[in-house]
Amino acid sequence: MNPQRVRLATLLLVLALPIGCARSNGAINKPGMTESGTTELDTTELESIQRADPATALAAALDRGDGRFLAVAGYSVMAPGLDYDVETEMEVLNKQGERIIQGTTDTPRDERHAQLINDARLYAAAYNMLLLWKLSRHTHGPTTHEPAAR
Repeated sequence: MNPQRVRLATLLLVLALPIGCARSNGAINKPGMTESGTTELDTTELESIQRADPATALAAALDRGDGRFLAVAGYSVMAPGLDYDVETEMEVLNKQGERIIQGTTDTPRDERHAQLINDARLYAAAYNMLLLWKLSRHTHGPTTHEPAAR
């Protein structure tokens, strides 16, 4: 046998051996991966939306200086409640930005997850319409508080 081929075969074997061992004992783990190798989805925010009021959440976000719209990840990322055919609404979306609700996806794990995503979509629509309304009342961007009555 050709000595170069023997060295090449040995080199390939030496390089392949650690990879095979690592896979067999489960040593290759990425953050968010379960033991079975599937990605674990964080549904904490989806669960909290079940108990949240969009108006209260919006007021708190504006108090923090966060005037972004809520978006839902699916086949694409969409901000429910906004009309994507209305140019002025798209200008406002581009100016304010968006925050994707964690745990949304186009591939729900199960029926419960699908329901949580649907509820998040409805919640985001209410939140975004309220934010759009508030922004339309204030030409200088979002304000954190309504003017005090005197």
